[in-house]
Amino acid sequence: MIHVATPDHWHTKPVVEAMLAGKDVYCEKPLTLTIDEGKLIRRFQKETGRIVQVGTQQRSTFPLFVTAMALAAEQIVGDDQANAMLARPYRKGFEIEMEHKLRPGAFGADR
Repeated sequence: MIHVATPDHWHTKPVVEAMLAGKDVYCEKPLTLTIDEGKLIRRFQKETGRIVQVGTQQRSTFPLFVTAMALAAEQIVGDDQANAMLARPYRKGFEIEMEHKLRPGAFGADR
């Protein structure tokens, strides 16, 4: 098991290199800064069959997490878009922008 705790912009390289070396990976959040980097990691994860886990406690971004998951569950956005939403810094008011797209009760959106 390799624990990647480098600065955010350095996560992709050691994650991929660890998988290529036959190691499972635990990476501090955010896993990547771009969707393309995420797709690259996913490609190598599929090719190597290694486990990649991202550390996330969802403390300050819990409302954003719930919103992203609900949008993905309702197929309003794709998984890649939901992941990109979680990779961005929390924007005040984001939950208000997206609220109208959620079906009442979707993934706990009414809580």
